[in-house]
Amino acid sequence: MGYNTKNYTDQGGEKTVIGGELSITAEGKLTFDGNSLSKALYQSNSEATTIAGLVVDFNNLLGKLRTAGILFADAPVITLLIEPMDNTVTAGSIEENLALEATVTNGAEMTYQWYSNTTATSTGGTEIDGATESVFALPTTLTAGTYYYYCDISAEEAESVTSNVVTVTVEAA
Repeated sequence: MGYNTKNYTDQGGEKTVIGGELSITAEGKLTFDGNSLSKALYQSNSEATTIAGLVVDFNNLLGKLRTAGILFADAPVITLLIEPMDNTVTAGSIEENLALEATVTNGAEMTYQWYSNTTATSTGGTEIDGATESVFALPTTLTAGTYYYYCDISAEEAESVTSNVVTVTVEAA
């Protein structure tokens, strides 16, 4: 995930050039123009003890840069941090949930919509009425068999993101 910055002129008339690309690498490190930022450069109120915390810090930093007029306003970007996982449950005693975690830039509000499907694909599924949160409670009435679920995550002006397809295997009681 990366963001381009632009030149910024301070009110005192001195020009500070802040040009380049601010990114989070696949390993979860913050970089500027491909160079790792040292720990001394991280914000003091950092939550970056996990990748999710680093993304929160990164989004906070982006907000501060936008407020200061340093960063171009781009469309919000949704990042899926934790995918839902396959599940095996027993018919008649289903209490499990499917859950995911996502974040979005620019302070946009995310919306969720879960779908069921008859095949292990994330297209052509049936929208599940009322399943509009990051956590979806599996129906307690499922009978023995295999079921497939996925979730679409969206935010205004952002490209939507679709989770992996989750396989739920229901075993007979």
